[in-house]
Amino acid sequence: MDHQSLRFKSYSNVRMIFDLASLYAEATDAQIETFAQHASLSVADVAGFKGIADQGIRKLVNAISSRGTLDMYNVAAIGAAAAEHEFPIVIEHNRIVLPGSRADAKKLLHFLDEGFYRGAMSGTPYITNSKRQMN
Repeated sequence: MDHQSLRFKSYSNVRMIFDLASLYAEATDAQIETFAQHASLSVADVAGFKGIADQGIRKLVNAISSRGTLDMYNVAAIGAAAAEHEFPIVIEHNRIVLPGSRADAKKLLHFLDEGFYRGAMSGTPYITNSKRQMN
């Protein structure tokens, strides 16, 4: 079977043809509460987390939940990956501590969404929003 590719010059062109809203859906307050109660996470103040949950955090929570990242990888594996990439992560009582500040929470969520990488030559840490795999 021959596979064909369809490429678009911009995201806005794709959106004119296809409904991509489900790919960029935001978590509701109820979904945030469910996420915060995951056995792998420690969220000290769920109401506070909902309060700092802007559009970016809500999209990340939705993406992490939809992919089942916290179910696929245990806390030890996530901690080992964080250590390997020198990503600051706090683990207490076999649970990942979600930081209370918006910026730090967002960094952790980007890491859990595999949106963190290091430059190949400089080793500089970056956050990306692309999930395109290299060939």
